[in-house]
Amino acid sequence: RTITVADEDYYAWMYELGTSYETYKGYTVILKGFIYKDAEIEKEADFALVRLSMWCCAADLSPIGFLVDSDNEVTFKDDDWVTVKGTFGISEDGASLILKAQNIEAAEKPEEEYVYPYF
Repeated sequence: RTITVADEDYYAWMYELGTSYETYKGYTVILKGFIYKDAEIEKEADFALVRLSMWCCAADLSPIGFLVDSDNEVTFKDDDWVTVKGTFGISEDGASLILKAQNIEAAEKPEEEYVYPYF
């Protein structure tokens, strides 16, 4: 039960996992994005793994992705592109979707780094 999210299917999987999370709880998800950290995120997880979603133009860019928590030290920095393999679930407070990292590796930025929410 592994889902490997391809660059071109990123938004479709974010929508599916976000709306049907109970169906996929416990699945292994392999996902590429860039690291985003801030004090609020670090209260629940090590970082957020995100891509920027664009509906219309650069002015409406919004991050979309999951929190990532790891038992190992995370040495990557903000804006580093990584691939995370982790177990999909819900944060302890039930407010966020989270990947419990099994593996985090450096990744190349995709040719098209933005995500366009069109099905």
